Amino acid sequence: LGYIDAPSEDAQETVRKTMLDQKINLGKALTDSRRVDKAIEVWLELLEQDESNAVAYKFQLTRCYMRTGQVERCETLTRELLEKFPNSAVILATLGQIMLQQDKPQESLEYLKKAETIAPDTEMLLSSLGQAYVRLDQWDDAERAFKRVIELDDENAVAYNGLARVCISRKRFDEAIDFALRAVGLMHQFPRAHYNLGVALAEAGKTDEAILALQTCV
Repeated sequence: LGYIDAPSEDAQETVRKTMLDQKINLGKALTDSRRVDKAIEVWLELLEQDESNAVAYKFQLTRCYMRTGQVERCETLTRELLEKFPNSAVILATLGQIMLQQDKPQESLEYLKKAETIAPDTEMLLSSLGQAYVRLDQWDDAERAFKRVIELDDENAVAYNGLARVCISRKRFDEAIDFALRAVGLMHQFPRAHYNLGVALAEAGKTDEAILALQTCV
């Protein structure tokens, strides 16, 4: 009597797992918030403490690096993951998005099309495909991709804006106005959609409305 027995190995493992779970939940919450820099610290700590779940932590880090504009770090980590999981649609799509950010649309398209064969009808993937096609002036393909996104989710502002961009390129300005209005109606803080709306209005001869839209995008 008068002393406390040291906790058993099972008890120590239970405590360790509980602490890891708490830190994982914290990392997820921070990743989904605006405190992404803090989330990076948490995922890096977990990566050091728990090698058994390294892949999951690395994937979370790619999300954080992408959101904070650390494109080179994101690419390095994503390529590392791709070596282990060459048929992962999520990893291929992430690499495609990285290539878009680096203004490499042809390379982006190669990764995104491979991802599409594995996981077709994925909104984010199709939206990225549409953006890659726009960069390459492949307007028919871009239109098909964005329309498929809308079939899956008719409140996807990015897809409506993509269609507005396609219609502008095709000089279908009335359609472009409708699509851009739909985009800003769904997401008012969307400068690119306000810009496309302004361009379409100007081309349609609606100068005063165009000025208002362009002022909004600034």
